[in-house]
Amino acid sequence: MTSSTRTDPALFPQRERWGFLGIVLLCVIAGCAIVFEGVSRLTAIIPNTAVPVAVRIVGEDVALPAGPEGADVVAHLDRAIIPMSDLAPLPYAAFITSVVVHVLCLLVVLVCVGLFALNLSRGTAFNRHNTKLLTTTGVLVGVGYALPLLLDRFATLRALDALGEGRFQTAAEEFDVLPLVVIFGIGAIASAFALGERLQRDTDGLV
Repeated sequence: MTSSTRTDPALFPQRERWGFLGIVLLCVIAGCAIVFEGVSRLTAIIPNTAVPVAVRIVGEDVALPAGPEGADVVAHLDRAIIPMSDLAPLPYAAFITSVVVHVLCLLVVLVCVGLFALNLSRGTAFNRHNTKLLTTTGVLVGVGYALPLLLDRFATLRALDALGEGRFQTAAEEFDVLPLVVIFGIGAIASAFALGERLQRDTDGLV
């Protein structure tokens, strides 16, 4: 019985193998930055005092002293950061969960990308492990984008209830197509690697 995992150090030139190792290093650096950002956001939320709540607003105009000699100029407001304290348990928990889910998904994505790059640097390309890494990356990119977005939207609406009904007409977040493009791109690459794995396995069976 032959293994479907083939390791060929000569599969990529030396320069490209060093490039793959560089990707691993970048993943480590990005992971540290993500943890730092997550801790900073949690530090602002956990005390439940002056929690920054981002709100998209429809049809709100404000006067800003931006004219000549400080004259007021009417500006259209479509987004605001409102510091809120003593949030109710549900929005408070949703804000915290959103940050935790976002950070964990990004960290696991970076681990998968780093392991994938490490495998390529060792000359291991078409095998089941790499296919699983790519598939997991695509799934977590989607989860890490959609779930925090839903949690933030829920928490924001519940938090705004404390300001009084009808004070703000909030708008839904704009749909970002970039994560969708990334998911489809990763899925296409994973499919190509799965096909390459099957072809390699069939070829090894003929030897």
